[in-house]
Amino acid sequence: MVISRLRRKHPGSSLASLIFYEFCRVFATVLMSVLFGYRRRGGNNLPRDGAVLVVANHQSYLDPPMVGCAMPRRQFDFLARAGLFESKWLGPLITALHSVPVKEGGSDPASIKEILRRLEKGRVVLIFPEGTRSRNGEIGEFKRGVALILRKSVCPVLPVGISGAHEVWPRGGKPRVFHGKAVVQVGEPIAHNELMKDGPDAALARLREEVSRLVDIADGLRTSRPIDSLDGAIRRPS
Repeated sequence: MVISRLRRKHPGSSLASLIFYEFCRVFATVLMSVLFGYRRRGGNNLPRDGAVLVVANHQSYLDPPMVGCAMPRRQFDFLARAGLFESKWLGPLITALHSVPVKEGGSDPASIKEILRRLEKGRVVLIFPEGTRSRNGEIGEFKRGVALILRKSVCPVLPVGISGAHEVWPRGGKPRVFHGKAVVQVGEPIAHNELMKDGPDAALARLREEVSRLVDIADGLRTSRPIDSLDGAIRRPS
């Protein structure tokens, strides 16, 4: 029963890979909580089964583990720079954590094809539409290449907002431990047909607006209002 539930988290992976991912997730959650004040909300909004494309803003190196650890009911596939896979120690690690190599600079048809292939297996794939980490913590423009993934993925899209990661580990800077709070706010999944009803450009604009809204919520949780429940769901305003 336990093994069956574990296999559902990431279809097609070996049992050893699944167990290693779970160990890393627990370790990373504890470490980020202690060092960076890591908090998360809305993790139960992630569907339990089927392909899901998760879309988030990009502030820091911490973003992939922050988002992945926020939704422990599933295991994620992550995007990572192709050059990182050449490292003797980092390459095997990120491969074991279900990472997808992506070339730097410009579009990468091979990585897009691989993302779609993994979604077809019923997995959860995390992408950062800005393409790179923000230099000032603000949300940049979403790359048009993401519209191609949205059009071909034919699966729900789950928006996520990240706040505080830039402050605790800024681009070009060193980690600032015990410096503040890094918060992840998970939104609600958007059905593919609903998202794409006005075309890919409108879908991209809507996703950026939704991610921005979730970042604002995470900002409030981080800077002022207390977090009542780590896994509490946030609903869209009526």
